Amino acid sequence: MLSFLQRLENSFAMPAMEKGIPPEAFRIIYAQKAFHPFSREYISTEYSLGMLPGNNYMAAREEFSRILDSTKRASSLVENLNGRIRMYMDLKRTVPEKYFTLLKVYFNTRKYHRSWIPGRVGKSPLELLTGRNCPEFLEVLGY
Repeated sequence: MLSFLQRLENSFAMPAMEKGIPPEAFRIIYAQKAFHPFSREYISTEYSLGMLPGNNYMAAREEFSRILDSTKRASSLVENLNGRIRMYMDLKRTVPEKYFTLLKVYFNTRKYHRSWIPGRVGKSPLELLTGRNCPEFLEVLGY
C-alpha cells in the first residue's frame, strides 16, 4: 500500500551518485523526520548524518527536500481504498489476496468522473501517478 516508499528510495540513488552524497544520508534525513527537532533522537541522527564520509550536508538536505516534494505520498489513498473495501470486509471478514489484487487494479484504472481538481477529471489514479494514458479495467483483463 505504501508504494511511494520504494519510489522514494529509488529516487535517492541517482542524485546520491551524481552529487557524491552517500545514499545513507537520505535514509538518515528521512528517519529524522519522525523525531521532534529538540529530541535526543533527532540530535543523534543529526550527529550521525554529519559523520558520514564525503557528505555535503547542505547539498544533501536540499536534494532530499526536492525529492520529497516531488514524490506523491498521502494516506488519503489508503483511506480511500479502506473505505471502498469495508463493505466487502463486513460480509466476509477477510479479503482473499487475488480478490484484493483485482480490487486494486479496478480502483487504480477507474477514471474519475468528477473532482475538485479539474485536471483529474477523466483520468485514473494510475494515469495521474505515471503521467501516461492507461487502459480501462476491462482492457487490462483482456476484454
